[in-house]
Amino acid sequence: MEESLRVLIIEDSSDDAELVVLQLSRRGLKVQSERVDSPQALTAALARSSWDVIIADYNLPGFDGLAALRIVKQYDLDVPFVIVSGAIGDETAVQAMKAGAHDYVSKSNLTRLGAAVSRELAEAKVRRERRQAVSELHRLAQRSALLSEASGRLAASLDFEETLATAAHVPLHEAADWCLITFAELGPRLLTAIGHVDSALEDRAQERLDNLDLDPLAERGAARVIRTRQYEWLTPDAALVGSAADAPAAAALVRELGFDSGLCLPLVARGRSLGAMTLVRASPRQRLSLENLDFATELAARAGMALDNSALYRQAREAIQTRDEFLSIASHELNTPLATLTLQLDELLRFLRSNPSGAGVAERVLGGMVRSRRQVQRLTRQVESLLDVTRISEDRFQLHRGRVDLAAVVREVIDQSGLELSRSGCEVRVQADDRVLGRWDPGRIAQVVASLLSNACKYGAGRPVDIRVEAQGNVARLTVSDQGIGIAPADLDRIFQRFERAVSSQHYGGLGLGLYIARHILQAHGGTIRVASAPGRGATFKVELPLESALAEEGELPRGSQQPG
Repeated sequence: MEESLRVLIIEDSSDDAELVVLQLSRRGLKVQSERVDSPQALTAALARSSWDVIIADYNLPGFDGLAALRIVKQYDLDVPFVIVSGAIGDETAVQAMKAGAHDYVSKSNLTRLGAAVSRELAEAKVRRERRQAVSELHRLAQRSALLSEASGRLAASLDFEETLATAAHVPLHEAADWCLITFAELGPRLLTAIGHVDSALEDRAQERLDNLDLDPLAERGAARVIRTRQYEWLTPDAALVGSAADAPAAAALVRELGFDSGLCLPLVARGRSLGAMTLVRASPRQRLSLENLDFATELAARAGMALDNSALYRQAREAIQTRDEFLSIASHELNTPLATLTLQLDELLRFLRSNPSGAGVAERVLGGMVRSRRQVQRLTRQVESLLDVTRISEDRFQLHRGRVDLAAVVREVIDQSGLELSRSGCEVRVQADDRVLGRWDPGRIAQVVASLLSNACKYGAGRPVDIRVEAQGNVARLTVSDQGIGIAPADLDRIFQRFERAVSSQHYGGLGLGLYIARHILQAHGGTIRVASAPGRGATFKVELPLESALAEEGELPRGSQQPG
C-alpha cells in the first residue's frame, strides 16, 4: 500500500493551498496535507506530527517564509522546505536559499512544484541514508572499542573469582544496568556474581545472592539457557529463579535491583555450555531490544572464553597442588615400610654379629623375616595401587573372571587381616549367606573387600565392624558398616575421586586411592558402590554385583558354568 506524502503547507489562502496539493497529485504523489497560517499554528503542527515536506508562501500577513524557516530549523529537522511565492524577486529567493530553504517555485510556474518536491524528497532520502550509514559506522566503531576494552579487562587476570566479578561488570552502563553471571562448571551448585551501576546496591545484592539457592533445573531463565544454549528474553520472574523455598526472596531481589527488560545469553567455550550472562535494564529509557542482541552476544562470547580460561587455570593449579600433596603423602607412605624394613634388617645384622656362636639365631631370624615380609607386602600393595591408577587412566584395566563365592572371599580377607584387626581393636561381625556366587575376578573383589575393611578399621578403631553378605534377586550385596568418625555430606562423592580423602593426611595414612580403585573395579564388573554417612555416626558402604544367574541370563557365562541346581 502506497504511503501518503505528509505535506505541511504554510499559506493564508486555502485556494492556493489546494493548488499546491493539486500540482503534487498530478505528479503522482498521494498527499496528506495540513494548512497553517501563523507562527503558533506552525509550532503546534511541528510538535504534533512529523512531515515529509514543508511548502511555505513567502508573504503572509504578519508572517513570512524566512520566519517560518527559522521556526522549522529550531526543531533540527532535515525536511525539504520549498518556498512558493509570486511576489519576490531573484535576490530575495537567493537569500531564502542561503537561509536554508531547499528550493523556490514561483506561483506563476507552479507546474514545476511537483518535480521540485520529488527531487528534494530524493535528496533528503540520500542525506538520511548517509547519516544512518555514518551513524552505524560510529556505532560499530564504538562497540568495537568497547569489545576490545572488555577483552582486555577479561584477560587481565587468570584468577577465577576475579574474572567472574569482571565478567559481571563489563556490560554495565553500555549494555545493562545490572548483570548476573551464573557459572555451572565447577560443581553441582551454581556460582553467581552480580554487577550493578549502583555499587552500594551491588554489595547488598551479592550478599543476598550468596544466601539464595538457585534452581539449576528451572524451566526458564539462566538454568534453561545453560541447558539449551539458546538466548532468552526475560520477564521479571525469570531474571533470577530460586528454588521453591527461595523463590520469594529471589523475586524481592529483582524488584530491588529494578527490571524493565532483560536478556539471558549462554556462556559457551570449546563447545561446552559453561553458564549464562543475564543483562537487565531497569529503566524503559534504554530498553533492551534486538538492536542490542549482536553486541550482547559478542560480550557473552568473550566472557565465556575468559571464564573457561580462568577455570582451566584454576583446575590446573588444583591438579598441581593435588599432585604435590600426593607425592608428599606417597613418599611418606612408601618410606614407612622401607624404614621399618631397614630397621628390622639392621637389627638382625646386629644380632648375628653379636652372636657368633649361633645360639637362638634361627628363631630370631625367622621372626625378623616374618616382620620384613609383612612390610614388603605393604609396600607391594601401595605400588600396585599406583599401577592400578595408571591402568585405569590408560584404559588398560583388565579382569580375569571366574566363579567366585563372595562370602568366601570376605572370610578369606578377614583371616588375612588378622594383625591389622588386632592392632585396631576392631571386632568384625559377619553375617553371610551360604553361597553368593558370581563370575568375578577373585583378586579384584578381594581388593575391594580389603579396602573397605581397612578403612573401617582405620576410621573406626576400637569399635565393631559389621559385614553383611547376601543375595537378593539377581544381585549380590556386600555391606560394610563401621562406628567411626563418619563423613561430611560434602565429601560423600569426593572420596571416590583419585587422591581424594575426607580427612587430613597428617592424622590418617593412605594414598587416597582405595575407594577410587574399588569403584572402577566394581564398575568393570557391572556393579556399584555407594556410601551413607554423617559426621560422628560412622559410615556404611554398600556394594552391589550381578549374581551368576543374572550373568547367565545375559549370555555372559560359557556353557557348563551354570550354578548347580
